[in-house]
Amino acid sequence: RISKSKQLLKPPLTLVIHFNRLAYDNQGNMFLNRNYVEFTGRSISQTKDFVHLISTNHYNTDKAVIEHIGTPRFGHYIAAKRIVHPIKNGFKADWLLCNDSKVSPIKIERVLKSNAYMLFYERV
Repeated sequence: RISKSKQLLKPPLTLVIHFNRLAYDNQGNMFLNRNYVEFTGRSISQTKDFVHLISTNHYNTDKAVIEHIGTPRFGHYIAAKRIVHPIKNGFKADWLLCNDSKVSPIKIERVLKSNAYMLFYERV
C-alpha cells in the first residue's frame, strides 16, 4: 500500500485531487495505471483514505469526478457532477453525467465505481 501526504496551511475553497495515471513498463512503453482509487462520496474528514486537513475546514462530499476512458495516446474524458436541490427540511443531491454535449442523470453507485482521474471537493 502506497501513501502520500501533504499539509495545507489554508485549504482552498475547492480541493482538486489529480491522480497521475500515466506510467511506463520496464521496456519504456507508456500505459495507463488503472488501479482503482476508492472514494466514498462522504466528506474528506470522514474517510479513512484522506487525512483530516484542518479541524475547522471540513470538505463537503464530492463535487465532481473526472474519468479518462481510452489509452495514453487517445481517449475521452467524462465528468460526473453533483447537483443539490433544495427541498422541504433540507436538500437532495443528484449526479449528472457530462459526456460532450450529452448530459444525463447517473446513479451515485456508478460514480463511486468510476476510475477517477480527478476528484473535486468543496469546502463547507
